[in-house]
Amino acid sequence: MFIFAHRTMANTVFRKVTATTTLVPKHREGQHMSSHGSVIVLTCLVALLTGTLVAAAAGYLARRDHASYPAAITRAAVAFAATLTLATALATALHTATGQ
Repeated sequence: MFIFAHRTMANTVFRKVTATTTLVPKHREGQHMSSHGSVIVLTCLVALLTGTLVAAAAGYLARRDHASYPAAITRAAVAFAATLTLATALATALHTATGQ
């Protein structure tokens, strides 16, 4: 079996995997994600999850209020967009306040 070992823009290298092959990647200089980058990715994931939950709740409540399906989907989309806008504004404000 072969798996990807390293990929660059120029080439893709495959590595043969056997029963004795260790699957821990080797550390290469300049190929690690900083903790700042990890925090940014996790913040984006939390914002998307929160937006999705808010949109689902808004759509559900709209249907409980006897709104049509298109109206409920529209309300859910507006709630999702508003949640992501608020999360982006808060992240920008925190980034500006901390100066990083």
